[in-house]
Amino acid sequence: PPYVAGEDAHLQEGDLRFEPKTALTDGSADGLASIRTIISGAVTHLMPGGWLMFEHGYDQAAAARELLLKAGFDNLICIRDLAGIERVSGGQIR
Repeated sequence: PPYVAGEDAHLQEGDLRFEPKTALTDGSADGLASIRTIISGAVTHLMPGGWLMFEHGYDQAAAARELLLKAGFDNLICIRDLAGIERVSGGQIR
């Protein structure tokens, strides 16, 4: 999902300048609006025990885990990219 904060300076640098903005950012201050929508919708679409996993920004892992916890997910996990940065978070619905 788009997860870059709306005012992130990286959007004006390098190849990102040529990407459609809606593919990168939801325009929110923290970049988590789309992730919030996915998490809240997943609760009604997943069977108990089902997993949700999603990619997020390099500095959003803690916020992503908090959103998952508040929505009722357990067994939270985070996967690091090749640089060792937490980039994918997920959890299992109760």
